Amino acid sequence: MQPTLGLVPILITAGAAILPAILAGLASMAAVVLRPSELPGRIRQHPLGFAGVLALLILPFLVVPLFRKTYTSFRSDSAAQPDWAAVALQWQENQNSPATLLAAEQSGTSTQSPRSLVYGGSLLRNGHLYAGGASESAPSPTQLQRLWRYPMLHTYALSSPILANQRVYAATCKVVSRTVTQGSLLCLDAATGSLVWELKTFSSDPNDRLRGFYSSPAITADGSRLLIGQGLHEDRQCKLLCVDTKRGDILWTVEVPTHIESSPMIEGDLVVVGVGAIEDQVTKELHGEPGYLLAVDVKTGETRWKAAITDPESSPALENGVAYVGSGYNGKAVKAFRTESDEALTAAGLDRLIWETPTDFPVVGSITLTDELVLTGCGNGDFVQRDPNPEGRIMALDKKTGEVVWALQTPDAVFGAVAVLGEEAVVPVSNGELYKLDVKTGEVIWATAIGGVRIGAGLIFTKEIIYVVATSGQLVLLNATDGALLKSHSLNDRTFPGRHNLSISAPFLRYGLIVVGSETGGISCFGERP
Repeated sequence: MQPTLGLVPILITAGAAILPAILAGLASMAAVVLRPSELPGRIRQHPLGFAGVLALLILPFLVVPLFRKTYTSFRSDSAAQPDWAAVALQWQENQNSPATLLAAEQSGTSTQSPRSLVYGGSLLRNGHLYAGGASESAPSPTQLQRLWRYPMLHTYALSSPILANQRVYAATCKVVSRTVTQGSLLCLDAATGSLVWELKTFSSDPNDRLRGFYSSPAITADGSRLLIGQGLHEDRQCKLLCVDTKRGDILWTVEVPTHIESSPMIEGDLVVVGVGAIEDQVTKELHGEPGYLLAVDVKTGETRWKAAITDPESSPALENGVAYVGSGYNGKAVKAFRTESDEALTAAGLDRLIWETPTDFPVVGSITLTDELVLTGCGNGDFVQRDPNPEGRIMALDKKTGEVVWALQTPDAVFGAVAVLGEEAVVPVSNGELYKLDVKTGEVIWATAIGGVRIGAGLIFTKEIIYVVATSGQLVLLNATDGALLKSHSLNDRTFPGRHNLSISAPFLRYGLIVVGSETGGISCFGERP
């Protein structure tokens, strides 16, 4: 914006035309200063010159304020830093986009029923929630820029944040000692990253602190309640929490003997989550409680039932009255349970367990569901210690019977969820490889590696792009068609880069924004600047 430049040639041309007259006027004015009585005659003799002199005297008082106003406006426009996340949100609102379709769901104008938001977005675990259907995906931002970051000094973001109600809900973890962790729940404005509320304690007592979080939040279909488990692998006496999403108030809690690293799954007014076990870090032998599957009423916090299963750190899937969950160390299986009450099952003469399928390795990753299949990964080792002889599996089981439909051997464990889009799946392997498969057959479409780093979390899978987080702290973009590496973005704090390979937060895409946690960089929001 340079409107003042247009004045330059005009002033030069006009000045050249009247310059002689102006000089004559100046000479006459100098004479008048010496002989004031000659002023009228001099004006009649050189009228153009006197007019030019008068114009030169007045012009600065007109041009300088105009220039100052224009310059100030130009500086103001240039220095302004638009709120790009807010711009992206507004732009998405005006498009035929996920935000528009999801708003239609919430308003009741959509033909699809509202869905709860869970780890991985939905039962397909593809990292986004798109109202267009299972075979479609959200728009894929490629020219990513960090729109904002919520820093957290000496605090991990192991949990995966989620976008709902134009807010970002996230959980934190601070390791105080080997057996003590502290955590908090955060609600951030999706457009600016500013803090809306933070929950640190169960009561007014500042010492009544929340435990650290690995479990990821789930949001009820009406957006009013957040469900999350607390505790890391060595924690005991932890709780399942239900929190009001607007104010951050605790609505109810259910205490468990150990911890809940599993992420809750919601269907209707029922939430199901795995209560994990504690094992020796070297021998993997059980220390105390073996774990169980917990089902709770979302509205009241009343425990509906418990089902025996060893070490269900896996995040369960819940659909049409059946809960599917993996069994970890000392269990090594996938199980399907009926979700009716104990009384209803007794009256019908049915067992809670529908089927159980043994696996070669512990199942730690989340359960993914398609119309016909139960998909999961498994493997030896864990997030911290890699097995000296690493190996894993990707397995597809029949939803009704639990029979193995196909299985694929992998060079390392699969900790992240299998992500499904249409008839294809993308699987992260902890050694840093990615596999794209045909869902029905398990045939490998392509395989690639993201460059000597490990993967410990799920990913975003759209038609065009795959977004995956390396444990070393990079958000990596790949071409979904052929697996070609496109670019990467650093997540960790530049001053305090990650040292423990604990960037294991899965990214989440909604409203055209990608939110993700990291080891030292807190919560980041990426998007394109329209």
